[in-house]
This record gives sequence, structure tokens and C-alpha cells, in this order.
Amino acid sequence: MNTFKVGTPTTANENILSFSEAYKAASDGDVLEIQGAQNLELPEQFTLAKSLTITTNEVDASQFPNLKASFKIEDNVTIKFSKLNFTNDAELQSILAVDHASVEVEDSTFTSSNTGVARFATISGKKANVTLKNSKITGLFSFTMQSKLRLDHTEANAEVGNKLMLELEESSAEIINKSKVKAQIKRDDYASFKVEKSRFFAKDSNLVGQIWATEDSTVTLKDSQIATSRSSVAIAADKTTLELKNSKLTSNQRTALRLTNLSRATMEGATFTPGAGKYDFIIEDSIVKLDQEDLSLIYFARSDVEIGTATIQSLQAEDHTTLQIQDVDFSSEHATKWKNFTLKDHSVLIALKVRTDIRDTYAELKGGSYARIEQVNRLPYINIIDNDSRIEIATTAEPKPDLFALGDKEDAMETLMNLTGLGRVKEQIKTTTTLIKFNKIRKAQGLKTISNTLHAVFLGNPGTGKTTVARLYAKILYDAGVLPGEEFKFVEAGREDLVGKVIGESAQKTAITLERAKGGVLFIDEAYALNVEDSSNDFGHEVITQILKYMENHRDEIAIIFAGYTEEMQDFLESNPGLDSRIPNKFYFDDYSPKEIVQITKDMLEDDEVHPEDPEYFDKRIASLYRNDFDTGNARWSRNIAQGLELQMAKRIADHPDQSPDVLVNGDIDELVNQGSYIEGSQEDAYEQLQHLIGLKRVKEQIDEFISMALINKKRQEMGYEASDYTLHSLFLGNPGTGKTTVARLMGKTLYQKGVIRRDKFVEVTRADLVGKYVGHTAILTRKILKSALGGVLFIDEAYDLAKRDDSGTDFGKEAVTEILKFMEDHRHDLVIIFAGYYQEMAEFLETNTGLKSRIPNKFDFEDYDVDAICQIGLQKLHEKEYRVDEAKYKEVIEQKYHPSTETGNGRWVQVFNDRLTRIQAERVTRDLEHNDILKITDADLDKLAGLN
Repeated sequence: MNTFKVGTPTTANENILSFSEAYKAASDGDVLEIQGAQNLELPEQFTLAKSLTITTNEVDASQFPNLKASFKIEDNVTIKFSKLNFTNDAELQSILAVDHASVEVEDSTFTSSNTGVARFATISGKKANVTLKNSKITGLFSFTMQSKLRLDHTEANAEVGNKLMLELEESSAEIINKSKVKAQIKRDDYASFKVEKSRFFAKDSNLVGQIWATEDSTVTLKDSQIATSRSSVAIAADKTTLELKNSKLTSNQRTALRLTNLSRATMEGATFTPGAGKYDFIIEDSIVKLDQEDLSLIYFARSDVEIGTATIQSLQAEDHTTLQIQDVDFSSEHATKWKNFTLKDHSVLIALKVRTDIRDTYAELKGGSYARIEQVNRLPYINIIDNDSRIEIATTAEPKPDLFALGDKEDAMETLMNLTGLGRVKEQIKTTTTLIKFNKIRKAQGLKTISNTLHAVFLGNPGTGKTTVARLYAKILYDAGVLPGEEFKFVEAGREDLVGKVIGESAQKTAITLERAKGGVLFIDEAYALNVEDSSNDFGHEVITQILKYMENHRDEIAIIFAGYTEEMQDFLESNPGLDSRIPNKFYFDDYSPKEIVQITKDMLEDDEVHPEDPEYFDKRIASLYRNDFDTGNARWSRNIAQGLELQMAKRIADHPDQSPDVLVNGDIDELVNQGSYIEGSQEDAYEQLQHLIGLKRVKEQIDEFISMALINKKRQEMGYEASDYTLHSLFLGNPGTGKTTVARLMGKTLYQKGVIRRDKFVEVTRADLVGKYVGHTAILTRKILKSALGGVLFIDEAYDLAKRDDSGTDFGKEAVTEILKFMEDHRHDLVIIFAGYYQEMAEFLETNTGLKSRIPNKFDFEDYDVDAICQIGLQKLHEKEYRVDEAKYKEVIEQKYHPSTETGNGRWVQVFNDRLTRIQAERVTRDLEHNDILKITDADLDKLAGLN
């Protein structure tokens, strides 16, 4: 190892070299010794590509050399700087720019006066390893590409305007051993330390500024503190892992810490000092563990929280937050604004112990929230805003009843039997109770009881009484003594009560719900919503697995009822083999008959003290209205109709206050029934519009035959004669641009105006609207669209695409065709389905399923437009926009240019032709807007178009 003295020689005999000479002479491992009290200035940026030690022979810090330089360090070398004072004023040049190299700095200072320059950093690194020990830096740091920065007993200071004092990208920084890093922030709410896809670690150190961490970063503070010099959050973390231990966060903002977007935090012995009267921290969409904390005001939203031992003044949780608490002391008297704890919007709090030395604890619950506290030393004052929220206190100084006890003294079986309809369900429940009684007899005689699993599935359409019957069924089971709970429990839950938004939240939510219902009945409505097949990260599957396990492990301690629409629930049961095998009891809720609907509607009116003037007329009209309605919804339909009738009655009474306010007259019924019906002359005559379409002679003739047949069948039915077995489903065959969609719309409107179909509704779809992404999804999509079009027209364009396989090789289109065929058969008189497409492709499509041809008897042939028709269409479009043109000249160019094809012919061709013509005209007119006629298309314009390809 050689040592080269560096500096300015004072005599001719001294062996002192300039820095450049010394560097040139040195080899890896050598020492460049800068002489004391020297002031050296290196030209431009100096590259160091050798492993060297650069130091001084001085021990007195006041005599350390001053080095005005900018170094670029590269090529995997290791450089050690010691006992030096660095300065640099050059714009865009770091004092140390370290690229794929290692640097160790000890007992040195760095001073930059140009920290306000954009993209400047005093020390920067790319894939670098930099350590500063016992040093002082005035300036900025920037590290990227797996770099490592270590500050050991080092002070860093900088005035930061719109710059970052420390920027980490895919890198790490360690600040340890009483280091101090101070960013003098000049702007409110501005970050000084940016951590992106990086690791930030501070131990036994002091930071001034704001840490802004994003993109899967890790931030750790141990025995350290961070304070902001301006109004900003001390730490803002997004999608970050945060660890705080025995550390202090101080801020002048409304919060000292903000955690968002799937971040994770562990806090132990942390202290938060935000602006006066504000939150210690705000946590959203994150997972947090707290222990040994002394907290003032804290806020959580959509988060999963565990609290060990803590003292808290006020805790707020909302929007499906879950809190698990070991031991919390609520430490202050509540104010009007701040409650000791507030739960909103389906949040859950489970606490083993809650203590307080204040007069009382003030808790507020609303929006379907739930709290359970195992032990308190004083009963809290509880303000429950709505009926959907609940709190349970298991062991208290003053015992409280189970707030989920919903039982009543009425006989549940008698109440069930008095409900209108539900014949099949009543018989099934009778069978269940018979088996319960049989088992009681066997048990009394010392015989083994027959296995009787209580879990059930309730299958039925909306409004068929599933929830009402579930409550009564639960009470029947409780009265029969087969539910193990000491008190009656009936807990309702939906997807939002069970499925979380972050990993682990669903398991906790589901566990809490199951424990709430233990000993009673858990009713899961629309259970199929737990099975979302097209989402790779959906947590509903986690919920199903957990429920199945609970059903197995606690089979005699809980009854679970899964409820939903029949078809969707069948798909749900098939999605998991364990479901069907564990739920032997299936209750089928049939749709109500028109007679039953009439009775339900009448009962609802009588509950409101409203009575029909003419019961026979009421029965006939309501039954007919229900039979002819597609959005029935069973008992929900009755509720809507009852409310509608009461509204019509209220309007009449408002005009005639002398009439009886409790009597529903026939006129009220007629007013409601006639709402939405077609009124002659209220719309432009669709049949006339159809006849005025240009061309389409053969199609018009076919439509006349079609409508005539539909009308004669309708008339025969009205007169009581048997109508022919007809269907309105049709094929529209023709090349592009021949008017298939336009004619379909007008034909549908014509059928509506003539009373053949009941709705003025036209639903247009393609393969993309009907075909799903996974097994079972297509059926759901297709059924939804088919139901939405009931009473009107469903137009399936390019229908042959349903026979094609998608890019993955699957052919879910065939599943859509199967659903459509079944629906066509079941609703042959309630819906017109039009399949449209090109001749050849549609012929091949019909061959893919034998049921298609037989169910679509009506075929409409859309011939190509001839030149005369094309010319008429084109002129019509121009006249609609008030253009003037020589019609003979226009037709001459049309005859020259029109060459129809299956891709560009017919109406689409003339649209393109007109677009090009009007662009040519616009280009000419704009050359002299003052003198040119903006509505005139000249022969020159047509000639120019004629000359274009």
C-alpha cells in the first residue's frame, strides 16, 4: 500500500502532488493523503475508478482540508473518505455520485449551496453502498436501483422548498446511533423524505420532515422521533409496511400519521402529537396491530385492527372496520364531538376488557355496527342510533340481556300457517317438526335419536317470504328445544357482513358473525353473492370455507339458513361439493298465484285501514294486472301496488275532501292499472314510419303478413276463440347496411302500438353482452338480459357469433343459446326475439342447434339496395342537414362509384359517401367563408369526389 501526499507544494523539494497526479500514480488500495489546511478545487466532475482511501494527516478538525469537488465513483470500487470538508456549487453535479460502487465517509462535512436546483442531490447513488459516520451534511440525498445508504451518528440538514431531502427508489436507508436528519420545509404539507419501493430504517435518531412512503415500501422507527417543521403529516404511508417502536411522531397537521391502501402497521409504545384537538392517526384500508399505546383521538376506516394494551381517549371506526381489543382504558370524559368509541357502517368491535376511571364511558353505534365486550368495570352509556346496530356485554357489574334475543310470545307455527300461500314450505316445515317430536319420544324412552341436521337452503324468487319464514322457522326450532342457546337468537347477514376487503378481514368478520349466532340461527341472504368466480382475489371463497368448517365442528350448536333466488342458489351449491352434502333441507318457495297476490294486497290495504268499494272488481282487476306484469316480485309487488292504490286514493280525496278517506273506489284502481298503457296518437305512428323507409319492398310485405297474423290471433283470444299456436320470434337476414336494426325497432314499436306486445321496449345485444367468462356466468348474464326484455323486443345482432369459441377455446356461447331456447319456449307469447345477421353465417348458426329452426318460424329477407334506393337514401340524409345539391349530378356520381359488397355496401356505403362529399365541400367553403354558401354542394365538389378512389 502506497501513500501519496496531495496538496500545493511550498518548496521545490517537497514530494507533494496535485490531486490529479496522485490519482494517476495510485493503484487499488493506496492512500491519497491531502495535507492539512489545504484548499483544493478540482475541475469539472472527477471520476474515481480505483479503490482508494482519501484522507488527511491532520488530527485537528479545524485544520481538515477543504475540497471543492464533484466526484463520480464507479466500476465496483470501494472508496473511503476521512477527515475532509467537501463543498460544491456546480449545478446538476453531486459532490458524490456513486454508480455501482461502495463509499465510506467518516469525520467529514459536506456543504451544498445549490439545493434548490432541480434534479440536484449532494450525494446520489445507483446500485451504490454509502455509509456516513460521525459526519455532517448540508444537502440532499437521492438513491435508486438497490442502493444502500447508512447514516451513523451523522447530522444532515437542508432547506427544502419543492425538493426532496431524501429520495429512495428501490433502495434502503438506515439512520442510526443518534443521527439527526433535519429538512427545513418551506411549504405546507410537503414531503421531505420519499420512500418508493424501498426500506427506511431509523433507530435512536431524530428526524425533522415528512416521510412519504409508497409502493410496497417498509418504514421502521425504533427509539426515534420525527417531527414536521410545517403543517404536514409526519408519516404518510400508502401500500407500505410500517413498524413503530418506542418512537414519537409530532405534526402540526390534523394527524401525525396517515396509513392507506392495504398498508400494514405494527405499533408498540409509540407516541403521537398531532395539531391541537386532532387525530393521533388516520388509518384507512389497512391492517394494524397496536400495543402499549397512550392515544388521544384515533380513526379507522375499512381496516382490520388488533389492540393489545392501550389507553385511549376516543376511538372512531367506520365502513366495515373490525377491531379486536385485549385491554383498553378509556381515559377521558367524553365531549359532545368526541365519544369514547364510535362504530359506524357495519363496523365490529370485540373486546376482552374495557376499563375506565371516568364517570362513564360513552359509546355510539350506528349503521348496522356491532360491539361485544367480555368485561367492563363500569357500564358504558350507549347511544344506538338505529335498529340494525347491537352491543353485547358478557360480564358486567349490572347484567344485561342478550340484545339479539328476538323472540315473542306468539305461537310461531300458528303464525306460519296463517300466512297466505307457501303451501310447499308449510308442508316441509311440518315434516321437520314431526321428526323433532319423534326424536323427543325416542329420547324419552332411552333410544338413539334419528340424525336431523338443521341447516337449510331457502330457494325462491324475490318477495316469496324467505326472510319472514326464516324468522318463524327459527322460532319454531327454538320452541321445540332443538336450538342449544338459552335465549332465542336470529342473526341476519349478507355478503357485506362476511367478506372483507383485505387479507384476513373476511376470516375475522365471519368468525364474529358465527359466534354471534352460536346457539341460534344464522340467516345468510343472497348467499350466492359469496361465490364470485370471475375475481381471482375475491374473499368470498374464504368465507364459504370457514362456514363449512364451522358447520362441521359445531353441527349441534347452530342452524345456518342459506337463502337466495332458485337458479343462482343452484349454481352456488354446485360451486362447492361440501355445501350440498351438509345442507340436506331444501325449502322451495313457489311464486304466489294471482289469487294469493290479491289476498296479500288486500291484507296490506286493510292493515292501513283501506277497504275496496267493490271487492269483486278489485279481485278481478288486481289478478289481471299481476298476470300481465313482468316485474312481479311476489309480495313486494303487492306492497308496491298497495302503495300505488293508496296514492291514487289520496289524489282523489285531495280534490274531493267530502269523500270517505278509507274507501278505495273502482276509479282509483283503473287509474293505477292504466298507467303506462299506450294512448292512441301519443306517439308517431311506427307503422307509417316503416312504410316510408326507402326500399325494402319484400321486407315490408313480410312485415304486413306478420303483423296481420299477430293481430288476428290477439283478436281471437279477446273473443274467447282458440288462437293458433304462433310465435313472434324472427330471423332478420341480410348484408350490412340493409336496415335490419332500424326495421326491428320500428316493428317492435308497431307491435306495441297495436297492442300485440305489452311494452315499448327494445333491447339490443351482441355476444359480448350474453357470454360470460367462466362456467355458469353466461347463464346468469343471459337470463338477466332475457328478463329485462320481457314484454318487448330482444334484438341479437350478429347472432351467429354465439356459435363461435372465444380466444381461450371455450364455447360459452352455446350455453347462452341453450338459455335463450328455454326462455323462448317458456315465454313464447311474452317476448319477441329477433336474431340478425348475414345469410351464410346465419344458415350455419341455425345448424348448430336443432331447436333454433323449429322455434324461429318467421324469416325476413333484407335485399341489397339498388342504385336508385342508394341515391334516395343519400339525398334524404343530405336534405336532413339542409344541404342543396344537383340531384341528377349526385345520382350520376353514385352510379359511377357504387359497387356494393358484403362489407361496405348499402346504407353504410352511402353514409361514407356523404361524409367524404361534405368534407370536400367544407374544405372548399372555408377558403372564403364570407362569400361561399355553406349549404351548397357544387358540381365541382361532386367531380372531385368522383375522381377519388
